[in-house]
This record gives sequence, structure tokens and C-alpha cells, in this order.
Amino acid sequence: MFNKNFYKNKTILITGATGSIGKSLVLKLLKKNCKTIRALSNDENGLFNLKSLIEKNKLNLKKVRFLYGDIREYERCDLATNKVDIVIHTAALKHVEICNYNPNEAIKTNIYGTQNIVNASIANKVKNFMHISTDKAAMATTTMGQTKSLAEKLIINSGINTGYIPIKFSAVRFGNILASRGSVIEKFIYQIKNNMPLTVTDKNMIRYFMTINVATDMILNSISIAKGSEVFIFKNIGKFKILDLAKALLKNFKSKSKIKFTNKQNGEKINEKFISNDEIEFLKEIKKMYVLDFSNRYKIKKVKNIVLNEKILNQDQIVKFLKNENII
Repeated sequence: MFNKNFYKNKTILITGATGSIGKSLVLKLLKKNCKTIRALSNDENGLFNLKSLIEKNKLNLKKVRFLYGDIREYERCDLATNKVDIVIHTAALKHVEICNYNPNEAIKTNIYGTQNIVNASIANKVKNFMHISTDKAAMATTTMGQTKSLAEKLIINSGINTGYIPIKFSAVRFGNILASRGSVIEKFIYQIKNNMPLTVTDKNMIRYFMTINVATDMILNSISIAKGSEVFIFKNIGKFKILDLAKALLKNFKSKSKIKFTNKQNGEKINEKFISNDEIEFLKEIKKMYVLDFSNRYKIKKVKNIVLNEKILNQDQIVKFLKNENII
């Protein structure tokens, strides 16, 4: 399915390049014979650390351009996308609690920022644009989910309405990325190491998850096969109860910390869904993935049964999985 030469001699812009997904993309793309990688971030220290990470992995530092800037500023987006072949848009405000408390800022980054990078890509005739979304964009109930949902719609409509400019605008939807910056595992491990109670919002809370490695592979594979106006969803996604994760980590680290239940965020769901009921008519199936294809609904061969990996891991399975992935 994946064309191993797809990225050869390409110039690629990654927004949010100092985040967990962004950094992983930079490292993987440096192994794919691309021409140049432009790493854009508003985190100066993060850019410095990314440079050190590339050096540590003995990769070709000369291929990377470290761009300090914010997607909220169109001029910066315009300069960053000049003579770029592929844009991978990972920059976003992603924490439910922070976005709920700062809705105006979430709108500025997740919606207006996305519009800036889209408009700049159209102006500079970028060939491929991949937006990184979330399962919280489907049937969105929180500020973060709602802003990401609107960002998805901007991407899809841009793919339909670019006219004579043949840009392939698409998106991927993820669940929670394990061990990413600010993830629940990172939070729990920090609480354990500092003898703090592990904070769980609801004993029944369930979340989908995937590793950074799987997520970045999915992004790169999806870009290589994208035709435009699509949302890619990975089939084989893990699932666990947040309470079981907390108990598994306490057991693994032999910690005496307790579990403390707190209130859910406004609009936060017990169980996320990747596909809303209104989207099913746009769904098609390919190897390892479902695709929401909004380019031409009448040509779609409808999927009768949506089968995501619905098995919920128990505590022992969670520990085994995390150890196999070198997360704990």
C-alpha cells in the first residue's frame, strides 16, 4: 500500500514539529530521502531539543530547517509553505481542560490557525496537505473536540473547493497517543513518582489508544495514498478503561499511591466514537483503515459493518503492552 519512494526529494513542512507526533515525523522522514524538512513551532526550547534529538539519532541535520513561528500569523504560514510539496499539520491546542477554560485561544489556534495554513498552502500550490485530528472531533461535545471538528471541515471543504489547484487535502483521526507529551500515562507516572494520588475522572471512562510509532506510520501511509477530501481512521486501535490503566501502573511500579476520583470536564464523554452516525454514508474500507470519503458520496460502496478493535484490555494486558512498547 505504501510507496517507499513517495517522499524522495520532497520538501515537507511539519507544523507543531516539537510535539510528540511532530518529532516522530521528523525522525522518520529523515530516513526517507526527502529533500528538506521544515520544522515549525512556537516553542523555542522545543526546537532546540529537536535539534539535539536529531543529532543523538545521528541523522542528517542539514536537511532540517528549524522555523520559529505561530500558525496564528498568516505571513509566517505563507513564508513557511513557500516551495513546499507536503504539509503535515499537527499544531493544535489539544487538552480538553485547557481548551474548555480558554475557548477563545482554542478557536484562534485550532480554527483560525488551521485556516491560515490552509490558505497559505493554496497560495503556494502545495501538493499534499494532511491534517491531524482526533476521535473527539466525531460527535464533538467539548471545546477542543468542537474546534477540531470545525478544523476538519475546513480541510475537507478546501479539498473540494480549491478549483484548478490540485491540492490533496485530507485528515487522520487518532485516539489517545500513548506516552505523548501531556498524555494520561505521563501524568500517572509523574503522580506515582511523586507519591501523589492518581486522579481519575470517572471509574467507567474508556479511551482508544495507539502508540506514537503506529500513529506516525499511519500519517505517512495515508499521505501517500490520499486522493483528497478524506478522513483516515485506523482499524486496529487499542482500548482500555482509564481506571484499569491507573491500577496497572500502580501494580507495575509497586506504588502505595491511592486513586482519587475527580469530576469530568464539561461535555467529556465516557466512551469516544471515531465515526458519527451522520458520517456512515461516506465510509469506505481499505486495508487496515476506514476512510470517510467526502469527494463524491454517490460513488462510495457503503460499509455495512464497522469493525474497530473493541476488545478492552485488562490490567495484565495493559502492562504487557506498555512493556512491549518500552513505555514503562
